[in-house]
Amino acid sequence: MKQSFLIFLYLIAILPFTGCSEDEDGNDDNVAIENPMVLLEPTIPSAMSSSSDPYAQAANAMVISATSFASIGASFFTDIENASPATSSLPGGIGTCSYYEYSAGGSTVAYQACEDETKYYLDVYYQQSTTLDQVLALEQKKDGSSGTMELTSGVSYVVSWSVSNDELTMSIEYNNVLVYKLVSDQNTGSGSVVYYDETDTGAKQVFEWDASGAGTYTSYDSSGSIVDTASWS
Repeated sequence: MKQSFLIFLYLIAILPFTGCSEDEDGNDDNVAIENPMVLLEPTIPSAMSSSSDPYAQAANAMVISATSFASIGASFFTDIENASPATSSLPGGIGTCSYYEYSAGGSTVAYQACEDETKYYLDVYYQQSTTLDQVLALEQKKDGSSGTMELTSGVSYVVSWSVSNDELTMSIEYNNVLVYKLVSDQNTGSGSVVYYDETDTGAKQVFEWDASGAGTYTSYDSSGSIVDTASWS
């Protein structure tokens, strides 16, 4: 089920997005999901992003892959072509909600878009046969200062982000274990990425870089001892 859902998720992600769809009578029904999820991209120094150093490339790839993963959720806050109002509400809605469905290839994705005074919410459900399973849950403060995305298809991934004083912090948890943390200064481009080994508690890899794009790499074992170090300029 997980593999088929991810394929279906990809097909939806590459669809063109519009603000309305046309019903059988030729009338325009505005079915826009108007909850704009704002996902800031980390500022990466150009010298680091273009560096041929393998550690700089690794740091750059870890930043890009995490933001790409989070952007899957962000895409659902756009207007989805061919979505139609659902016939009934889905469980767990907070505040004022709207309901939408999209079907293709014998599968259905149902969306519940809600908002209260301070936050936007989006729950995504997937149905391949008779079971309607929740696979994605998102929420974000209306001022864009923080948000979370939880992927619940078979395993649990939770992506959290916040912005304070132009500093973006993003973390990823896998089955309730912190595996990734990014800190990025949106003004200078300096930042850090920490990757935690979920199978070896305490072990981690740390990438840090300054505004010029120069940085360091340090690997730690589970006892906190340094295993390996490197640097790039």
